Amino acid sequence: MSTQIINQPTGFMDFSRLDAAIECCKMIARASFCPKDFRGKPEEVLCAIQYGMEIGLSPMQAIQSIAVINGKPSIYGDGLIGLCLSFSECEYIDEQFDEKTMTATCKVKRKGRPEVISAFSKEKAMNAKLWGKDGPWKTYPERMLKMRARGFALRDAFADRLKGIITAEEARDYPSKEERPINVVSSIKPAIEVMANPSLLPEVEPILPETRDRLMFLMGELQLSDEVKRQWFNKLKISSLEELSEPKAQNEIQKIETKYPDVAEAWAMVNEVQNQYE
Repeated sequence: MSTQIINQPTGFMDFSRLDAAIECCKMIARASFCPKDFRGKPEEVLCAIQYGMEIGLSPMQAIQSIAVINGKPSIYGDGLIGLCLSFSECEYIDEQFDEKTMTATCKVKRKGRPEVISAFSKEKAMNAKLWGKDGPWKTYPERMLKMRARGFALRDAFADRLKGIITAEEARDYPSKEERPINVVSSIKPAIEVMANPSLLPEVEPILPETRDRLMFLMGELQLSDEVKRQWFNKLKISSLEELSEPKAQNEIQKIETKYPDVAEAWAMVNEVQNQYE
Protein backbone atom coordinates (compact mmCIF):
# COMPACT_ATOMS: atom_id res chain seq x y z
CA MET A 1 0.00 0.00 0.00
CA SER A 2 1.35 3.44 -0.92
CA THR A 3 2.22 5.80 1.92
CA GLN A 4 2.31 8.87 -0.30
CA ILE A 5 0.17 11.78 0.86
CA ILE A 6 -1.48 14.17 -1.60
CA ASN A 7 0.23 17.57 -1.94
CA GLN A 8 3.35 18.86 -0.23
CA PRO A 9 2.81 21.84 2.09
CA THR A 10 5.44 24.46 2.78
CA GLY A 11 7.25 24.81 6.10
CA PHE A 12 9.68 22.64 8.06
CA MET A 13 7.25 19.75 8.57
CA ASP A 14 7.52 16.79 6.20
CA PHE A 15 4.15 15.59 4.93
CA SER A 16 5.50 13.83 1.85
CA ARG A 17 5.19 10.41 3.51
CA LEU A 18 2.59 8.99 5.87
CA ASP A 19 5.05 7.89 8.57
CA ALA A 20 6.62 11.36 8.73
CA ALA A 21 3.19 13.00 8.73
CA ILE A 22 2.03 10.86 11.65
CA GLU A 23 5.06 11.89 13.71
CA CYS A 24 4.36 15.56 12.98
CA CYS A 25 0.73 15.12 13.99
CA LYS A 26 1.73 13.47 17.26
CA MET A 27 3.83 16.52 18.14
CA ILE A 28 1.05 18.91 17.18
CA ALA A 29 -1.53 16.95 19.21
CA ARG A 30 0.69 17.33 22.31
CA ALA A 31 1.20 21.08 21.87
CA SER A 32 -0.60 23.43 24.26
CA PHE A 33 -1.79 25.68 21.42
CA CYS A 34 -3.50 22.75 19.66
CA PRO A 35 -7.31 23.23 19.69
CA LYS A 36 -8.94 21.15 22.42
CA ASP A 37 -10.95 19.08 19.93
CA PHE A 38 -7.69 17.88 18.37
CA ARG A 39 -5.51 17.75 21.49
CA GLY A 40 -4.25 14.25 22.15
CA LYS A 41 -5.77 12.97 18.90
CA PRO A 42 -3.03 12.79 16.24
CA GLU A 43 -5.29 10.90 13.85
CA GLU A 44 -7.81 13.77 13.97
CA VAL A 45 -5.00 16.25 13.38
CA LEU A 46 -3.85 14.27 10.34
CA CYS A 47 -7.35 14.18 8.84
CA ALA A 48 -7.83 17.91 9.43
CA ILE A 49 -4.49 18.75 7.81
CA GLN A 50 -5.13 16.53 4.80
CA TYR A 51 -8.63 17.95 4.34
CA GLY A 52 -7.26 21.46 4.66
CA MET A 53 -4.59 20.77 2.06
CA GLU A 54 -7.25 19.69 -0.41
CA ILE A 55 -9.14 22.98 -0.12
CA GLY A 56 -6.04 25.18 0.04
CA LEU A 57 -5.15 25.55 3.74
CA SER A 58 -1.67 25.13 5.17
CA PRO A 59 -1.28 22.59 8.03
CA MET A 60 -1.37 25.21 10.80
CA GLN A 61 -4.30 27.02 9.17
CA ALA A 62 -6.17 23.74 8.93
CA ILE A 63 -6.02 22.79 12.60
CA GLN A 64 -6.90 26.35 13.64
CA SER A 65 -9.70 26.85 11.09
CA ILE A 66 -11.35 23.43 10.77
CA ALA A 67 -13.87 22.20 13.34
CA VAL A 68 -15.56 18.80 13.34
CA ILE A 69 -19.23 19.17 14.24
CA ASN A 70 -21.65 16.25 14.25
CA GLY A 71 -18.95 14.12 12.64
CA LYS A 72 -18.41 16.40 9.63
CA PRO A 73 -15.66 18.96 8.96
CA SER A 74 -16.60 22.65 8.93
CA ILE A 75 -14.58 25.87 8.80
CA TYR A 76 -14.78 28.98 10.96
CA GLY A 77 -16.21 31.98 9.12
CA ASP A 78 -13.02 34.06 9.38
CA GLY A 79 -11.00 31.16 8.03
CA LEU A 80 -13.46 30.76 5.15
CA ILE A 81 -13.18 34.34 3.95
CA GLY A 82 -9.40 34.25 4.27
CA LEU A 83 -9.28 31.07 2.20
CA CYS A 84 -11.54 32.46 -0.54
CA LEU A 85 -9.55 35.70 -0.74
CA SER A 86 -6.47 33.60 -1.47
CA PHE A 87 -8.08 32.08 -4.58
CA SER A 88 -6.61 33.63 -7.72
CA GLU A 89 -10.06 33.74 -9.35
CA CYS A 90 -11.56 35.81 -6.50
CA GLU A 91 -12.06 39.41 -7.65
CA TYR A 92 -13.64 40.79 -4.48
CA ILE A 93 -15.71 40.06 -1.39
CA ASP A 94 -17.85 42.93 -0.12
CA GLU A 95 -19.76 42.67 3.17
CA GLN A 96 -22.30 45.19 4.45
CA PHE A 97 -24.71 45.44 7.38
CA ASP A 98 -27.92 47.49 7.46
CA GLU A 99 -28.72 48.33 11.08
CA LYS A 100 -32.20 49.62 10.21
CA THR A 101 -33.37 46.37 8.68
CA MET A 102 -30.89 44.19 10.63
CA THR A 103 -29.74 42.59 7.38
CA ALA A 104 -26.26 41.33 6.55
CA THR A 105 -25.29 41.21 2.88
CA CYS A 106 -22.29 39.60 1.23
CA LYS A 107 -21.34 40.16 -2.42
CA VAL A 108 -18.78 37.93 -4.10
CA LYS A 109 -17.31 38.24 -7.57
CA ARG A 110 -15.44 35.41 -9.21
CA LYS A 111 -13.55 36.05 -12.43
CA GLY A 112 -15.64 35.22 -15.48
CA ARG A 113 -18.85 34.70 -13.48
CA PRO A 114 -21.78 36.89 -12.37
CA GLU A 115 -21.66 38.51 -8.95
CA VAL A 116 -23.16 36.37 -6.18
CA ILE A 117 -25.24 38.21 -3.57
CA SER A 118 -26.52 36.64 -0.36
CA ALA A 119 -28.45 38.38 2.42
CA PHE A 120 -29.50 37.13 5.83
CA SER A 121 -31.83 39.22 7.97
CA LYS A 122 -33.24 39.20 11.48
CA GLU A 123 -36.55 38.10 9.96
CA LYS A 124 -34.92 35.05 8.35
CA ALA A 125 -33.17 34.23 11.61
CA MET A 126 -36.49 34.42 13.46
CA ASN A 127 -38.15 32.16 10.89
CA ALA A 128 -35.32 29.66 11.34
CA LYS A 129 -35.77 29.91 15.14
CA LEU A 130 -32.21 31.20 15.52
CA TRP A 131 -32.85 34.72 16.82
CA GLY A 132 -32.44 34.84 20.60
CA LYS A 133 -31.07 31.30 20.74
CA ASP A 134 -28.68 30.74 23.65
CA GLY A 135 -25.05 31.34 22.72
CA PRO A 136 -23.66 33.61 19.98
CA TRP A 137 -27.13 34.32 18.56
CA LYS A 138 -28.01 35.99 21.85
CA THR A 139 -24.68 37.69 22.59
CA TYR A 140 -23.50 38.59 19.06
CA PRO A 141 -26.57 38.47 16.79
CA GLU A 142 -25.21 40.93 14.20
CA ARG A 143 -22.04 38.88 13.87
CA MET A 144 -24.03 35.69 13.36
CA LEU A 145 -26.17 37.32 10.65
CA LYS A 146 -22.97 38.38 8.91
CA MET A 147 -21.49 34.88 9.17
CA ARG A 148 -24.60 33.27 7.70
CA ALA A 149 -24.70 35.67 4.72
CA ARG A 150 -20.96 35.19 4.21
CA GLY A 151 -21.16 31.42 4.30
CA PHE A 152 -24.00 31.22 1.79
CA ALA A 153 -22.38 33.66 -0.67
CA LEU A 154 -18.91 32.11 -0.58
CA ARG A 155 -20.23 28.58 -0.93
CA ASP A 156 -22.40 29.60 -3.87
CA ALA A 157 -19.47 31.32 -5.57
CA PHE A 158 -16.80 28.70 -4.83
CA ALA A 159 -18.73 25.43 -4.51
CA ASP A 160 -16.09 23.55 -6.52
CA ARG A 161 -13.15 24.89 -4.51
CA LEU A 162 -14.73 24.46 -1.06
CA LYS A 163 -15.97 20.91 -1.78
CA GLY A 164 -19.16 21.26 0.23
CA ILE A 165 -17.64 22.44 3.51
CA ILE A 166 -19.86 24.79 5.55
CA THR A 167 -19.07 27.33 8.24
CA ALA A 168 -18.73 26.12 11.82
CA GLU A 169 -21.12 28.87 12.89
CA GLU A 170 -23.80 27.40 10.62
CA ALA A 171 -23.01 23.77 11.42
CA ARG A 172 -23.57 24.38 15.14
CA ASP A 173 -27.11 25.54 14.44
CA TYR A 174 -28.10 22.23 12.87
CA PRO A 175 -29.22 19.47 15.25
CA SER A 176 -27.38 16.19 15.20
CA LYS A 177 -29.19 13.15 13.78
CA GLU A 178 -29.99 12.06 17.33
CA GLU A 179 -31.54 15.47 18.11
CA ARG A 180 -33.64 15.86 14.97
CA PRO A 181 -37.35 15.73 15.80
CA ILE A 182 -39.28 12.77 14.48
CA ASN A 183 -42.25 13.92 12.41
CA VAL A 184 -44.93 11.62 13.77
CA VAL A 185 -48.38 12.39 15.08
CA SER A 186 -48.55 12.04 18.84
CA SER A 187 -49.77 8.58 19.85
CA ILE A 188 -52.30 10.16 22.20
CA LYS A 189 -54.20 11.64 19.26
CA PRO A 190 -56.84 9.23 18.02
CA ALA A 191 -56.51 8.40 14.34
CA ILE A 192 -60.05 9.61 13.74
CA GLU A 193 -59.14 13.07 15.05
CA VAL A 194 -56.14 13.29 12.71
CA MET A 195 -58.27 12.32 9.72
CA ALA A 196 -60.84 14.95 10.62
CA ASN A 197 -58.22 17.67 11.15
CA PRO A 198 -55.34 17.55 8.59
CA SER A 199 -53.50 20.32 10.48
CA LEU A 200 -52.57 17.67 13.06
CA LEU A 201 -50.46 15.83 10.49
CA PRO A 202 -46.66 16.25 10.82
CA GLU A 203 -44.93 19.04 8.92
CA VAL A 204 -42.99 18.17 5.78
CA GLU A 205 -39.40 17.26 6.61
CA PRO A 206 -37.17 20.34 6.07
CA ILE A 207 -34.16 20.15 3.77
CA LEU A 208 -31.12 18.58 5.43
CA PRO A 209 -27.78 20.47 5.47
CA GLU A 210 -26.05 17.80 3.39
CA THR A 211 -28.83 17.90 0.78
CA ARG A 212 -28.60 21.68 0.56
CA ASP A 213 -24.82 21.46 0.10
CA ARG A 214 -25.30 18.94 -2.69
CA LEU A 215 -27.76 21.21 -4.52
CA MET A 216 -25.42 24.19 -4.11
CA PHE A 217 -22.54 22.16 -5.53
CA LEU A 218 -24.61 21.09 -8.54
CA MET A 219 -25.70 24.70 -9.13
CA GLY A 220 -22.08 25.81 -9.00
CA GLU A 221 -20.99 23.12 -11.45
CA LEU A 222 -23.74 24.14 -13.88
CA GLN A 223 -22.68 27.81 -13.54
CA LEU A 224 -26.29 28.99 -13.45
CA SER A 225 -26.81 32.69 -14.06
CA ASP A 226 -28.74 34.78 -11.53
CA GLU A 227 -31.67 34.95 -13.95
CA VAL A 228 -31.81 31.17 -14.37
CA LYS A 229 -31.65 30.71 -10.59
CA ARG A 230 -34.49 33.21 -10.16
CA GLN A 231 -36.66 31.41 -12.71
CA TRP A 232 -35.93 28.06 -11.08
CA PHE A 233 -36.76 29.37 -7.59
CA ASN A 234 -39.96 30.97 -8.89
CA LYS A 235 -41.00 27.65 -10.41
CA LEU A 236 -40.43 25.93 -7.06
CA LYS A 237 -42.18 28.83 -5.26
CA ILE A 238 -39.22 29.49 -2.96
CA SER A 239 -36.82 32.37 -2.33
CA SER A 240 -33.94 30.24 -1.01
CA LEU A 241 -32.93 26.58 -0.82
CA GLU A 242 -33.77 26.53 2.92
CA GLU A 243 -37.46 26.69 1.99
CA LEU A 244 -37.33 23.39 0.08
CA SER A 245 -38.55 20.23 1.77
CA GLU A 246 -36.17 17.27 1.88
CA PRO A 247 -38.27 15.10 -0.52
CA LYS A 248 -38.65 17.97 -3.00
CA ALA A 249 -34.93 18.75 -2.84
CA GLN A 250 -34.05 15.11 -3.49
CA ASN A 251 -36.41 15.14 -6.47
CA GLU A 252 -34.64 18.21 -7.91
CA ILE A 253 -31.24 16.55 -7.41
CA GLN A 254 -32.43 13.45 -9.27
CA LYS A 255 -33.65 15.58 -12.18
CA ILE A 256 -30.38 17.50 -12.43
CA GLU A 257 -28.13 14.45 -12.17
CA THR A 258 -30.22 12.51 -14.70
CA LYS A 259 -29.97 15.35 -17.21
CA TYR A 260 -26.31 16.15 -16.48
CA PRO A 261 -24.45 12.91 -15.63
CA ASP A 262 -21.06 14.67 -15.67
CA VAL A 263 -22.20 16.91 -12.81
CA ALA A 264 -23.42 13.88 -10.88
CA GLU A 265 -20.02 12.24 -11.35
CA ALA A 266 -18.26 15.37 -10.05
CA TRP A 267 -20.37 15.31 -6.87
CA ALA A 268 -19.67 11.60 -6.38
CA MET A 269 -15.92 12.30 -6.46
CA VAL A 270 -16.23 15.13 -3.92
CA ASN A 271 -18.44 13.02 -1.67
CA GLU A 272 -15.95 10.16 -1.80
CA VAL A 273 -13.20 12.46 -0.53
CA GLN A 274 -15.43 13.78 2.27
CA ASN A 275 -16.38 10.30 3.39
CA GLN A 276 -12.73 9.54 4.13
CA TYR A 277 -12.93 11.87 7.12
CA GLU A 278 -16.23 10.78 8.61
